[in-house]
Amino acid sequence: MAKMFLFWINEWFITLVVLLIMFIGFETGFRMGIKSPAVSDEKRRSVVTNFQVGLISLLGLMIAFTFAMAVSRFDDGRTLLSEETDAIETAYYRCDLLPVSTRRQLHKALREYIDIRLLFYQPNLDESKVFGCK
Repeated sequence: MAKMFLFWINEWFITLVVLLIMFIGFETGFRMGIKSPAVSDEKRRSVVTNFQVGLISLLGLMIAFTFAMAVSRFDDGRTLLSEETDAIETAYYRCDLLPVSTRRQLHKALREYIDIRLLFYQPNLDESKVFGCK
C-alpha cells in the first residue's frame, strides 16, 4: 500500500512537534517583549488580550473544521458499509434462484468474501491472510 503524507507518523509525535514549535514562538515573543522599549502596562495588556482572543478564535475554528471533516468521513464510511452489506445480502438471496450445484459454490464464495472482509476490520491486520500473499 502506498503511504500517504503524514499518515505513517505517530499522532503523538506530531502533537509534540506542534507544541514545541508553539512554545518556541511564545518564548521568542516573550524575550522580544522584555527587550522592547518600555510601554505602558495598559497598552501591553490590551495587545496581549487581543492576541489571546485571536489565538483562541483560530484554535476554535481549527477544532470545528477538524470535527466537521471527521463526522463527514464517518458518515460516508457508515453509508458505504451499509450499502455493501445490502449488496452482499441481495447477492446471497439471488443465488437461491440458481441450480443447486452453482448455488452452493456461490454461497461458499460469498462466505469466504465475508470472512475476508471481517479480517480486514481486525485491529492487528495480517495482510498475508487478507490478500493471500506469502
